[in-house]
Amino acid sequence: MRRRPLALCLLALAACRGAGDSTAAGGRMVIATSADADALLPPLTATQTGRAVADNVFERLAEAPAGDTVATTGDAGWRPRLAASWTWGPDSLSLAFALDPRARFHDGVPVRARDVAFTFRLLRDPALGATTGALLGNIDSITVRDSLTAVAWFRRRTAERFYDVAYQLWILPAHLLDTIPPAQLRSHPLARRPVGSGRFRLVAWEPGERIVLAADSTHPRGRPGLDAVTWLITPDPSAAVARLTAGEADLLENPRGPQVAEVTAAPDVRLLAYRSRQVGTILLRVNTGSAPHPVLGDARVRRAITQSLDAAAIARNVFDTLGAPATGPLPDATRPARFAYDTVAAAAALDSAGWRRAPDGMRRRGTRGLAFSLLVPSVSRPRQQIATLVQEALRRAGIAVTIEQADMPAFVARLASRRFDAAIQVFSNDPSPFGLREQWGGAAARTPETANYTGWSSAAFDALLDSAETAGAAQVGDYLQRAIDVLRDDAPAVFLVQPRAAIALHRRLQPVGVREDGWWTDLADWTVAPDARLPRDAAPSP
Repeated sequence: MRRRPLALCLLALAACRGAGDSTAAGGRMVIATSADADALLPPLTATQTGRAVADNVFERLAEAPAGDTVATTGDAGWRPRLAASWTWGPDSLSLAFALDPRARFHDGVPVRARDVAFTFRLLRDPALGATTGALLGNIDSITVRDSLTAVAWFRRRTAERFYDVAYQLWILPAHLLDTIPPAQLRSHPLARRPVGSGRFRLVAWEPGERIVLAADSTHPRGRPGLDAVTWLITPDPSAAVARLTAGEADLLENPRGPQVAEVTAAPDVRLLAYRSRQVGTILLRVNTGSAPHPVLGDARVRRAITQSLDAAAIARNVFDTLGAPATGPLPDATRPARFAYDTVAAAAALDSAGWRRAPDGMRRRGTRGLAFSLLVPSVSRPRQQIATLVQEALRRAGIAVTIEQADMPAFVARLASRRFDAAIQVFSNDPSPFGLREQWGGAAARTPETANYTGWSSAAFDALLDSAETAGAAQVGDYLQRAIDVLRDDAPAVFLVQPRAAIALHRRLQPVGVREDGWWTDLADWTVAPDARLPRDAAPSP
């Protein structure tokens, strides 16, 4: 580890604190996380670390009401952020956001309406391949009424149209990005050194080691409760726990298995479970771009794979009490699995598809063996454990699975470019059920580098989602469930486990606003217990 850069950053932060600053003793927070970020621009990041950092460097026009869930219908309780206020048009198909005139990007340039309009155009540009582009389809355009007023125009009156614009847009600086071709932005230095308007600004990103944020002391909504936040990239689970229990880190993300017992046994550490929208999924490529996948292109094979896996046993084995079997693409599903664990039915389905048992117990059709590769990130111990259990279960079914490991950047790149047979991905689902468009919608399937990694699409699925979006309250649930059933019937993925979200944190931390879409959503309001600030702040960072 290189120690000096962060130590210098912290010394600089201390030197910047004025004697008259009433919030000077904010302290710092160190997070032990298993995986590095892939990018720090909100529309481009597909990792939890990237999202957590970007959410604190950038801001939305408005923030969801306080609480552990995100309200997606109406605008009641939404909190002003870059927008000081908003006004609906007479026909309710337009929404004018009045920007806070004090808002500034971290380079000092004011945030203006042109930045809002630019952000929308950029995210809708197919060349960018934004992870949220498919979720903005009901916004026809965003126009500039004057320098401090941006107006969103909607195609249809839906219950979530305020949410669509307020939640899905993190406002980007047009003066820095508008000359960069969207297709080149992912590899541009500004994707790694972004300039936002949030209450934290980026200080350093040392790939594979750490990401450092510092408090923006000039922010119009006030200085954060913490002076600095550091993500320490710690792929080794034992090292991550040791850092937490030794006081070198304050928070451990996603403790699993034996880690839970270790951290809860430490006197200065507590486990905080919270609502989560994560679903652990085995993605199955249905096509290779121009033709069906030679093995996974057959829905009978995909259904048989689902029926060969005991989701409840896998969840219990890997996550213990912090996991449950999933039955669909969204968490907390109440309907039973479409294709429940049934090895007899799985064998019959494979027989009907022409895959017969060979003398060695594996299945073949002609000269081709029933085999595919399973891609997992090398930094994720739970996904590696799941892959091993899946490999053995499918071997018993006569299916040969080769496990491929890749570091997180390579894993994300292969998903985005659809260069895999199958992959274990944990989807952090959008708070709105219509976020399914991002992962499974036909428009996303036709756009390169979006979250529809399998390339699956269905006109029936898309139509049912459209109907749900405009239906009355009594019919929304029925249309949504029918859309989900279309997806589960065709089985482009195995919806395997629902991890229960948790963080282990030092008792000196005083968290605020731990929410289902990320524990970090109100991180700027977290504080450190006053009697714990000075000793720990004086210690050098590991």
